[in-house]
Amino acid sequence: MMAAGVEPIVVVLTALDLEYQAVLAHLSDPAEVAHPAGTLFEVGRLPGSPGFVALAVTTVGNNATATLAERAIALFQPEAVFFIGVAGALHDNLNIGDVVVATRVYALHGGRVDGVSLHARPQAWNAPHELDQRARAINRARSWTRLLPPSTTVPTVWFAPIAAGEVVLDSRSTPMWQWLREHFNDAVAIEMEGAGVALAGHLNRSVPVLVVRGISDLADGQKAWADRGGAQPMAASHAAAFGLAVAAAVLDRDGSAEPVQLGHIAPLPIDTGRPNRMIATAREVVAADQQVLLVHTLTGLRVHVAIVAGDLFSWPQEDLVIGFTDTFDTSTEDDIIIASDSAQGQLLARIYRHDVERLDRDLDRSLAEVEPLLYERRADKPLGKLVRYPVGTVAVLREGRRSIFCLAYSRMGNNLVAQSSLSWVQHSLDRLWQAVHRHGQFSDVNMPLVGSSRSRIREADHQDLLVSTMKSFVDASRAFPVCRTLRIVLHPHHVHKVDIAAVGEMLKRW
Repeated sequence: MMAAGVEPIVVVLTALDLEYQAVLAHLSDPAEVAHPAGTLFEVGRLPGSPGFVALAVTTVGNNATATLAERAIALFQPEAVFFIGVAGALHDNLNIGDVVVATRVYALHGGRVDGVSLHARPQAWNAPHELDQRARAINRARSWTRLLPPSTTVPTVWFAPIAAGEVVLDSRSTPMWQWLREHFNDAVAIEMEGAGVALAGHLNRSVPVLVVRGISDLADGQKAWADRGGAQPMAASHAAAFGLAVAAAVLDRDGSAEPVQLGHIAPLPIDTGRPNRMIATAREVVAADQQVLLVHTLTGLRVHVAIVAGDLFSWPQEDLVIGFTDTFDTSTEDDIIIASDSAQGQLLARIYRHDVERLDRDLDRSLAEVEPLLYERRADKPLGKLVRYPVGTVAVLREGRRSIFCLAYSRMGNNLVAQSSLSWVQHSLDRLWQAVHRHGQFSDVNMPLVGSSRSRIREADHQDLLVSTMKSFVDASRAFPVCRTLRIVLHPHHVHKVDIAAVGEMLKRW
């Protein structure tokens, strides 16, 4: 039972780095926490869910997994432990990419040898009833599919036993295959860590453990071919999507995440045995100046919207939306064309390191297939760029693993004064969500309040713009996947211009 005032935490373990990366891609603001013996965990949040996820890689094998699972349980005292990864199929009706939720884990190498033969004496651990029920409910609702990469064919989810041993099985004509058929014929998949994590949970006052696997090969001699074809990353991403959907349900078992009003994330009590002080300190380093004003989960979608006061650029991994004019001007020299303290100016300074030529090249490359609206003459527009694009044009830039969506929602006058309107903003937002859907990876997206700064919109104030943005995103998210979390980052000086409580009430009705 969780102590009062302590945020819940779950542990997720993986065996391979690609499995680890598949889970890490879903966590926001991960911070490193070290066990005294040296095991490193990354502790972050599932966007929109309360509490934390502690993630670690165990390496291959049941013994190593049992040891590190013990460490994780002692360190974090989690609500549950999940093992997420890939496995080989044992039944012909499973396909590569399918997800298996283990209803029972067999330790297949237990036995006794006499003068005649080897007799099976396996250990087995059933999935905890509550986790099994939550997983089945999530599968029925199909809410977990929102965590899949865009354009992914939704895989089949199987609820069945699995076998965990100490060998990689890649043939159906071996004694091991015959052993499985004779003694574990209800197991649909084989892997190498599930028994270790299940044993660790059993030995720690029955900490709930759930093993979720993505099928990456058919154990039929073609494993190397399947691996070269990318089956492991695909299977890992499917398992991560489903496993983390169940983890989110465990963290939010009281439904407190829809919606909640939050202030600064306060340090957690440190007298419960959890590394709360380490987690809180690490999170403060990541985003010390952020104030979360509102978090809301869209009903039935497991998609989240948040309003935050702080610095748009404090999150180093999330996708970004940056407002531009129709000319995609970039020069901040003497603040004549673009103000250096604007989001555009900060993009140039903080991400492009003042390399305006590189930014222009990236923009030109992204806009190469967009038909310009018109070409200005230098006599009419003495400074800045001359090519105009339609309002609503989105140029997509790449910076590492994230995307930057450059949204043209205003018109740059030849006198270098930008002008927009509420209808232009609404049209541009519609185009933005489509671009995020096509080019994003269903990641978290951070954006400023579009239209609230220098676009001189006369018919709408900050509250109107915030409500319009939220409504536009909600409508788009009900039509097609956009992102897991939309985070609107307000300038701290603008917080008093919006009614957060009123926005929260509107989100409940939507």
